[in-house]
Amino acid sequence: MNNDPKTSLGGESAAALPADSLPVTVAVAEPAAPPPRFSACGNCASPLYGGYCYRCGQPEKGMIRSLREVGSDLADIVFNVDSRIFRSIFDLYFRPGFLTTEYCAGRRVRYVTPFRLFFVLCVLSIFAVQLTMEDLFQSDGIGVVVDAGDDAEGTEAATEPTQAATAPSGEAAPPRSASPSSPPPAEGANDPGSADSGARTPAAKPGETKPDTAETVLDVMFTFNDRPWDPVTNPVQIAWLPQAVNRRINASLEHMRANASLAAKKPALFATALFSVLPQTLFVLMPIFAVLLKIVYVFKRRLYMEHLMVALHSHAFIFLSMLVLIVLYALRDALVTVPAAATSLGWLITAAWVWLPLYLLLMQKRVYRQGWWMGVITYGVVGTCYSILLSLGIVAALVIGLAVT
Repeated sequence: MNNDPKTSLGGESAAALPADSLPVTVAVAEPAAPPPRFSACGNCASPLYGGYCYRCGQPEKGMIRSLREVGSDLADIVFNVDSRIFRSIFDLYFRPGFLTTEYCAGRRVRYVTPFRLFFVLCVLSIFAVQLTMEDLFQSDGIGVVVDAGDDAEGTEAATEPTQAATAPSGEAAPPRSASPSSPPPAEGANDPGSADSGARTPAAKPGETKPDTAETVLDVMFTFNDRPWDPVTNPVQIAWLPQAVNRRINASLEHMRANASLAAKKPALFATALFSVLPQTLFVLMPIFAVLLKIVYVFKRRLYMEHLMVALHSHAFIFLSMLVLIVLYALRDALVTVPAAATSLGWLITAAWVWLPLYLLLMQKRVYRQGWWMGVITYGVVGTCYSILLSLGIVAALVIGLAVT
């Protein structure tokens, strides 16, 4: 038997055979694994490949679960603090326009979303301002009254200890008359040269407005039918409104008049009320600011949502600046006995105030890619228009606050 491979195939060399005539080894395929079994969506019965249905978007997890799992998810939502928060806060305060350009470029997952950042900082600033104003009320002895009668009773109660304390030692202070309609005669009342002394008002304190001047201004402000408004003799009566609505309007005007009278006597109270409504006003005016940017930058041909991102980040920066200033002022008051620390904090407060408008200018210039001259001009136009809107919004918020608080 010929075992020579060159002659075993009829005397021809195997190497000379065509390639397609060589024996082919066919691999046997392994049996396919069965497809994985997925749970079905309860809404559209489609297979679930993750935490949400790819067809209808319904989440896999619902509220019908054990209380432990629901509590765990709630704690994760409330207390979950990751690096995105710190990165977003740092970039928001120290890098003007960076977050907006990153969001518009599509790099969004590494930062907190603009609306969430805006909303959280707004809520925190509102609480911080309210706490600061409440501490100021308590430290300065400022009390808010909602009724003129309460103000008068509080004034009488406050003057009683003072009169008792100023009485000479060994002598009893004169008792207050039981009937308010029969006060003791004023000194000099029987003097012929002082016939009008009973109509005189006491001199105003250094920090207060004269009562007669304040009442005159309030009479001018609260005028109806060319006469000073009065809930009994000259109430507001609008014919086409129901009587219940008219009564509610007059009650609100009376409430507003009492609070306005107190604010006129204590300008510090008016200033603190003005500052306390600032966060709420900024929250309401934020989408209007985006409309203003859309009008000013109409030739940039950008969508409204892009301007809305600018408005969200700029207002979030304003709220963050308010928080920073409140903390700096609190630290300065706490370290007032340390001159070096108080001086350093004073410089930081000045820098924070200067950084506030400068940041907004740099942000606007970077996002809209403008030169310095055009950037400053448009910044001035936007700033002037928004300042007018903000002033009107604060006045409206103060009027509403005087009427309902």
